[in-house]
Amino acid sequence: MDRTTKKAERKARKPGPRSDLVVLGARPQHGGPAWLPRRDRPITPPLGISESDGKEGWKTVSQTGAFFTKLPLEIRRRIYDFALGEEMLRVEVDGAELDMWRCNGWTKKFWADDGGWKRQQGPGWKFLNYPPEEHKKGRKRRSRKAAINLLCTCRQVYLEAIGSIYESQTFVLAIGPHEERVHQHDKPTLLYLPYFILPQRLNQLRRLYIHWNLSPSTLHIGIADETLAWWKECWHFLSTLQGLNELLIRFQCRDGEHSRWDWAPLEAQLADYIKKIRVKKRFVVVLPFPESAIGNMYLDGEESRCEVRVAEREPESAT
Repeated sequence: MDRTTKKAERKARKPGPRSDLVVLGARPQHGGPAWLPRRDRPITPPLGISESDGKEGWKTVSQTGAFFTKLPLEIRRRIYDFALGEEMLRVEVDGAELDMWRCNGWTKKFWADDGGWKRQQGPGWKFLNYPPEEHKKGRKRRSRKAAINLLCTCRQVYLEAIGSIYESQTFVLAIGPHEERVHQHDKPTLLYLPYFILPQRLNQLRRLYIHWNLSPSTLHIGIADETLAWWKECWHFLSTLQGLNELLIRFQCRDGEHSRWDWAPLEAQLADYIKKIRVKKRFVVVLPFPESAIGNMYLDGEESRCEVRVAEREPESAT
């Protein structure tokens, strides 16, 4: 075999720059990985650009890539709201996790403008007591993973869409003892939110509906001890939220003289707490007793105006 033939064989056995990827200890792969072509232009913004830079910073992003990036930012954000938000979510702490699920039609109807959250209820009425079939519908957790995966598309989509998870949702939670809490003396869900949500995301909450249950879950009379223990801390946390557009609070208390006596010192502090909360659009607080001294009036705070009302009586059904 001449020297020219040996040189040609060595050249044929020499691996090229794009040979098959071999991993030691792995199963043999046929064909190797597919090499991605070089991208002509980036689809993500530079690392130095953030939401805090304002709208001018977004104009530096290359808009000649995918078709979606050619749409105006306002339209893209509307798409993000539709894909990631515009839901009414029930929030509750379950052990070491923050549990969320879509509210059913009964809950949505309850919190509607003409719903039952502004009306008086009987002593045995509870916020979570609704028919079993409605309970099953509300507990059916439809997966949201497909929508959340939208944030992993690229850096630009993440920066533009992350706020829609908080800004476009309506969050519903309960304060005080109720049937679903195992440890009755734990903090209310409201005070656990900073453990699961970053401070800058808490300020992106826009709509918050709270059912504040004052009555104990047992047969004891008066205001629940948990309510008295976390009363000031709950109001202080609400005063730290900077971006609320709508805050609805309904107090529920078992009708009885003992509850009225316990409610009196709490109501005396209520006006001072309300004035410290900042709500840009709609702020309504429904008191548990019609004899409240501050009922059916408006309280002006530093940056908001709260409508304080007493619960309306249930309309009498026609006979």
